[in-house]
Amino acid sequence: MNRRQMVALPGLALVAGQAFAQSASTSAATALSHKAIAKFGRSRSAYTVPKNEQKRTKYINFLSSLLTLTSNQASQANLIFASAAASLVTLRQQIKSARQALKTAVLNGDQATINAKAQEIGQLTTKAHVIGANAHAAFMQLLGADQQAALAKFTSPVTAS
Repeated sequence: MNRRQMVALPGLALVAGQAFAQSASTSAATALSHKAIAKFGRSRSAYTVPKNEQKRTKYINFLSSLLTLTSNQASQANLIFASAAASLVTLRQQIKSARQALKTAVLNGDQATINAKAQEIGQLTTKAHVIGANAHAAFMQLLGADQQAALAKFTSPVTAS
C-alpha cells in the first residue's frame, strides 16, 4: 500500500460511513411511513375511534406530527374523539348483550329470536360506524385546506408505478 492510498483510505471510510448512515435513516423513515400507512391509511380508519386515553393521545400525536396541528386543533380533536369513544362504550355493551342473546337463541333453536338479534347486532354495528365516521368528519372540519390535502394524500391508496 502506497502513501496516497493510505491517505485516501480514511477519507473514503468516512464518506462511506456517512452514506450508510443516510441510507439507514432514510430506510427507517420509509419503514415508519409504511407502518403508518398500513395502520392509518386503510379505509377502516375512517370510522374507528381510539378506545382509551392512551391510544387517543398516541393517535392525536401522530396526526399532529403528520399535519402540523396547532395546539387548539389538537385539543379540539381530543374532545371530538373522547366524546365519540364515550358514546361507543354503551353501544359496545348493547352489542355484547345482543350477541349473548343470539348465542342463547342458537342453542335453543329459536328462529324468530335469531333473526331479531342478528338484525339488532347489525343496527348497533351501523350506529358504531356512524359515530366513528361523524367524529372523523368533525375532525376534518377543523383542518385547513392544506392539512386536508395532506391527510387525503396520506390516506389515499398507494398505487404501484
